[in-house]
Amino acid sequence: MSETLSRFFALEEALRANRPRPDRTGAPFAAAALLAGEGEPEALASGTRSAHASLEAGLEAGLKASWLVASAPTGNLRWVYAALLAANGVQAERFLDVRNRLREQAKREDGPGLHAGGARAALVLCLTGEPSSYTLRRFFELKRSLTPPWWRRDNAVTDTFAAAHAARDEAPETVARARDLALAVFESDRRAKAHRREGARLCALLERDPREVLARFGKLEAARRGSRYLRHRSDAALAMQWAAQGLAAEDLSAIEAIMRELPKHMTSAGHARARLAQLIHTGGGRDVPAGSVSALSAVIAAQAAAIAAVVASSTAATTAATTAAGS
Repeated sequence: MSETLSRFFALEEALRANRPRPDRTGAPFAAAALLAGEGEPEALASGTRSAHASLEAGLEAGLKASWLVASAPTGNLRWVYAALLAANGVQAERFLDVRNRLREQAKREDGPGLHAGGARAALVLCLTGEPSSYTLRRFFELKRSLTPPWWRRDNAVTDTFAAAHAARDEAPETVARARDLALAVFESDRRAKAHRREGARLCALLERDPREVLARFGKLEAARRGSRYLRHRSDAALAMQWAAQGLAAEDLSAIEAIMRELPKHMTSAGHARARLAQLIHTGGGRDVPAGSVSALSAVIAAQAAAIAAVVASSTAATTAATTAAGS
């Protein structure tokens, strides 16, 4: 067992050792977020509980002030947010302040509304510093520019990427140009074409050469399809994400080994098991340079996608059980 995997299990155990605590679904993802933090597992778990308590108090106070104020993030995702804040040494109060400022600014802006009351954008912005009013306006400018047609719209994704580009003060036309260049590269490849938009988003965010990403994708996809274990526990979309994040075919054996070590109750729905293994393998962003907005945002996006897959699978299972019981 690798040192990183051992630390992951120690962090998960520390999170579950005392109450309040995330449930068995959320604990692994909160533990993966803490891998990027410095300190002993018990101290990081304690910091996560403190951040979670502050989020609970702040969000409940908002709900009492106005029924229009959303309580997001909720459930297990709130624990993941708390862990990301603790791992990066950011006080929950900063997140709450940025979230409230985004909501106020939204009243003066046209275009699509904030995802989850501004929670996702606030997380990205507060982890990368204390955004100015100019940065918030830049975020909404980017959000309007990057929002796709309604049939392809995912406000969670748009807010994550718009916030990351806003933190770097990138103009909408600069981001659009980088995405268009990457799209042209991926559209020329038969297998990459279906995942061109995800690849283009990440290339623009991480400032990757799309030709290099395409070459890595081809090797990763060939290795993934050649693995009897990974073939049905991951997909080409994940291969594209991993290629954009800099993983190589050699990393797949490490990801597979981690997946095999994870508890059996850990679901594979939405490829959550593979997503979690990749987060563990990369140390939850431990190698992200200080102040690297783009790389940190990619970690946040990966965390959110993983927990969303688990939540979706849990909802589907509950619905199926209810339907079966009533039939």
